[in-house]
Amino acid sequence: MCCLWRMFGGLKGGGWGRARLCLAGGIRVLIFEEMNMLSEHVLPVAVIGAGPVGLAAAAHLIGRGETPIVFEAGSEIAANVRSWGHVPLFSPWRWCVDKASVALLEPSGWQMPNPDKLPTGGELIDEYLRPLAALPQLRSQIHLNSRVI
Repeated sequence: MCCLWRMFGGLKGGGWGRARLCLAGGIRVLIFEEMNMLSEHVLPVAVIGAGPVGLAAAAHLIGRGETPIVFEAGSEIAANVRSWGHVPLFSPWRWCVDKASVALLEPSGWQMPNPDKLPTGGELIDEYLRPLAALPQLRSQIHLNSRVI
């Protein structure tokens, strides 16, 4: 399950609220809570992890006009995937790429690899995730070697 939190102000009475969007098994659940804080600042959305799911979440946020901040504990994007980079995935490319990510990548000239081929973890990084992370909309928003505690 991947959860994204968004804090925002300006509710009736000057209060704060937070919304949480959780994605699990293709099901989206939006949870809204009103909080008792006084401020009108809009905080950015934090995405924890710069792997396939984290970068896809960031792409969806960018597509909605948000500016995500992505925190990756490793020294490179998808550091955990790199540890098994020699292993072929069980899914072909067509199921390994996210539509919002592709929408960001295509204007830069990126082309999806053969949709029927099974990529390795390393190919997933080198041919899809690294180009995505290098886009101007994401590059400055990704913080490597950053643990969230």
